[in-house]
Amino acid sequence: MARTARMSAIQPYPTQRAARTAARVPKPPKLPTSKGALPLTSPPDKISVQCGFEMWYRSKWTQQQGVLRTNHFVNWADPSSFTSLLTTLCNKFCDLVELKTKITDERAMFAKEHFDFCRLGSWKGGSVEDYDSFVDFLKREKVIDLIYDQDAFEKVSLDEEERLGMCQPG
Repeated sequence: MARTARMSAIQPYPTQRAARTAARVPKPPKLPTSKGALPLTSPPDKISVQCGFEMWYRSKWTQQQGVLRTNHFVNWADPSSFTSLLTTLCNKFCDLVELKTKITDERAMFAKEHFDFCRLGSWKGGSVEDYDSFVDFLKREKVIDLIYDQDAFEKVSLDEEERLGMCQPG
Protein backbone atom coordinates (compact mmCIF):
# COMPACT_ATOMS: atom_id res chain seq x y z
CA MET A 1 0.00 0.00 0.00
CA ALA A 2 2.79 2.44 0.92
CA ARG A 3 4.64 1.63 -2.31
CA THR A 4 1.54 2.35 -4.39
CA ALA A 5 1.12 5.75 -2.71
CA ARG A 6 4.77 6.64 -3.38
CA MET A 7 4.61 5.54 -7.00
CA SER A 8 1.42 7.44 -7.76
CA ALA A 9 3.05 10.69 -6.59
CA ILE A 10 5.95 10.31 -9.09
CA GLN A 11 5.41 11.85 -12.50
CA PRO A 12 6.51 9.61 -15.38
CA TYR A 13 9.42 10.73 -17.54
CA PRO A 14 7.99 12.51 -20.61
CA THR A 15 8.65 10.43 -23.71
CA GLN A 16 7.34 12.81 -26.36
CA ARG A 17 9.62 15.64 -27.47
CA ALA A 18 6.87 18.23 -27.01
CA ALA A 19 6.27 17.10 -23.46
CA ARG A 20 10.00 17.34 -22.67
CA THR A 21 10.30 20.88 -24.02
CA ALA A 22 7.20 21.97 -22.15
CA ALA A 23 8.71 20.61 -18.95
CA ARG A 24 11.79 22.85 -19.27
CA VAL A 25 11.83 26.27 -17.71
CA PRO A 26 13.19 28.89 -20.12
CA LYS A 27 16.32 30.70 -18.98
CA PRO A 28 16.42 34.49 -19.00
CA PRO A 29 18.53 35.94 -21.83
CA LYS A 30 22.16 36.59 -20.96
CA LEU A 31 23.59 40.06 -21.15
CA PRO A 32 26.49 40.49 -23.56
CA THR A 33 29.75 39.74 -21.81
CA SER A 34 33.27 40.76 -22.57
CA LYS A 35 36.21 38.41 -22.23
CA GLY A 36 38.66 41.29 -22.37
CA ALA A 37 39.84 44.05 -20.09
CA LEU A 38 37.32 46.53 -21.51
CA PRO A 39 33.73 45.81 -20.40
CA LEU A 40 31.05 46.05 -23.09
CA THR A 41 28.53 47.87 -20.90
CA SER A 42 29.35 51.19 -19.23
CA PRO A 43 33.15 50.88 -19.26
CA PRO A 44 35.13 53.21 -16.96
CA ASP A 45 37.46 55.83 -18.46
CA LYS A 46 40.56 54.10 -17.13
CA ILE A 47 41.01 50.35 -17.12
CA SER A 48 43.75 48.15 -15.72
CA VAL A 49 45.52 45.99 -18.31
CA GLN A 50 48.23 43.42 -17.72
CA CYS A 51 51.29 44.17 -19.87
CA GLY A 52 54.38 42.08 -20.59
CA PHE A 53 57.13 41.61 -23.19
CA GLU A 54 57.38 39.08 -26.04
CA MET A 55 59.91 38.67 -28.84
CA TRP A 56 59.53 37.39 -32.42
CA TYR A 57 62.76 35.78 -33.63
CA ARG A 58 63.46 33.44 -36.57
CA SER A 59 59.78 33.38 -37.50
CA LYS A 60 58.56 32.15 -34.12
CA TRP A 61 57.99 33.30 -30.55
CA THR A 62 61.05 32.95 -28.36
CA GLN A 63 60.78 30.55 -25.48
CA GLN A 64 61.06 31.91 -21.96
CA GLN A 65 61.38 35.48 -23.23
CA GLY A 66 58.21 36.62 -21.53
CA VAL A 67 58.53 39.04 -18.66
CA LEU A 68 56.30 39.00 -15.60
CA ARG A 69 53.26 41.02 -16.49
CA THR A 70 52.40 44.13 -14.51
CA ASN A 71 49.23 46.18 -14.41
CA HIS A 72 49.06 49.45 -16.31
CA PHE A 73 46.17 51.88 -16.29
CA VAL A 74 44.98 52.84 -19.76
CA ASN A 75 42.65 55.73 -20.56
CA TRP A 76 41.16 53.77 -23.47
CA ALA A 77 38.77 56.56 -24.57
CA ASP A 78 41.72 58.84 -25.41
CA PRO A 79 42.83 58.31 -29.05
CA SER A 80 46.46 58.82 -28.01
CA SER A 81 46.27 55.96 -25.46
CA PHE A 82 47.53 53.47 -28.06
CA THR A 83 50.79 55.34 -28.77
CA SER A 84 51.09 56.36 -25.12
CA LEU A 85 51.03 52.73 -23.92
CA LEU A 86 53.47 51.68 -26.65
CA THR A 87 55.93 54.42 -25.60
CA THR A 88 55.45 53.69 -21.89
CA LEU A 89 56.18 49.98 -22.33
CA CYS A 90 59.22 50.63 -24.55
CA ASN A 91 60.68 52.95 -21.91
CA LYS A 92 59.79 50.54 -19.10
CA PHE A 93 61.61 47.57 -20.65
CA CYS A 94 64.57 49.58 -22.02
CA ASP A 95 67.85 48.25 -20.55
CA LEU A 96 65.90 45.78 -18.37
CA VAL A 97 65.06 42.93 -20.74
CA GLU A 98 67.74 40.58 -22.01
CA LEU A 99 67.05 39.48 -25.60
CA LYS A 100 67.37 35.70 -25.62
CA THR A 101 68.55 34.97 -29.16
CA LYS A 102 71.58 32.73 -28.52
CA ILE A 103 72.71 30.33 -25.85
CA THR A 104 75.63 32.44 -24.72
CA ASP A 105 76.64 34.47 -21.74
CA GLU A 106 76.60 37.75 -23.64
CA ARG A 107 73.16 38.76 -24.80
CA ALA A 108 71.97 42.11 -26.05
CA MET A 109 69.63 44.18 -23.92
CA PHE A 110 66.43 45.73 -25.22
CA ALA A 111 67.45 49.32 -26.05
CA LYS A 112 66.19 52.50 -27.73
CA GLU A 113 67.40 51.31 -31.13
CA HIS A 114 64.80 48.52 -30.91
CA PHE A 115 61.81 50.83 -30.27
CA ASP A 116 60.94 51.20 -33.98
CA PHE A 117 60.51 47.43 -34.25
CA CYS A 118 57.90 47.13 -31.49
CA ARG A 119 54.14 46.89 -31.56
CA LEU A 120 51.38 46.02 -29.11
CA GLY A 121 49.49 42.72 -29.05
CA SER A 122 49.98 39.15 -27.90
CA TRP A 123 51.00 35.85 -29.46
CA LYS A 124 47.48 34.58 -28.88
CA GLY A 125 45.46 37.65 -29.87
CA GLY A 126 47.54 39.07 -32.73
CA SER A 127 48.99 42.54 -33.11
CA VAL A 128 47.48 46.00 -32.84
CA GLU A 129 48.03 48.48 -35.67
CA ASP A 130 46.07 51.59 -34.63
CA TYR A 131 43.71 53.03 -32.01
CA ASP A 132 40.57 51.30 -33.35
CA SER A 133 42.20 47.86 -33.38
CA PHE A 134 43.60 48.68 -29.91
CA VAL A 135 40.09 49.20 -28.49
CA ASP A 136 38.82 46.04 -30.23
CA PHE A 137 41.78 44.11 -28.81
CA LEU A 138 41.01 45.31 -25.27
CA LYS A 139 37.42 44.08 -25.66
CA ARG A 140 38.68 40.59 -26.56
CA GLU A 141 41.83 40.18 -24.45
CA LYS A 142 42.84 40.86 -20.85
CA VAL A 143 46.58 40.99 -21.59
CA ILE A 144 48.52 43.15 -24.04
CA ASP A 145 52.26 42.77 -24.53
CA LEU A 146 55.01 44.80 -26.10
CA ILE A 147 56.10 42.66 -29.05
CA TYR A 148 59.64 43.19 -30.31
CA ASP A 149 60.36 41.92 -33.85
CA GLN A 150 64.02 40.83 -33.86
CA ASP A 151 63.73 39.56 -37.46
CA ALA A 152 62.77 43.03 -38.75
CA PHE A 153 65.57 44.62 -36.71
CA GLU A 154 68.19 42.24 -38.13
CA LYS A 155 66.94 42.74 -41.69
CA VAL A 156 67.21 46.53 -41.42
CA SER A 157 70.63 46.22 -39.74
CA LEU A 158 71.94 43.97 -42.54
CA ASP A 159 70.49 46.27 -45.21
CA GLU A 160 72.22 49.23 -43.55
CA GLU A 161 75.56 47.39 -43.34
CA GLU A 162 75.26 46.40 -46.99
CA ARG A 163 74.45 49.96 -48.01
CA LEU A 164 77.42 51.32 -46.06
CA GLY A 165 79.69 48.63 -47.52
CA MET A 166 78.75 49.64 -51.06
CA CYS A 167 79.40 53.32 -50.39
CA GLN A 168 82.97 52.82 -49.16
CA PRO A 169 85.74 52.83 -51.78
CA GLY A 170 87.25 49.42 -52.20
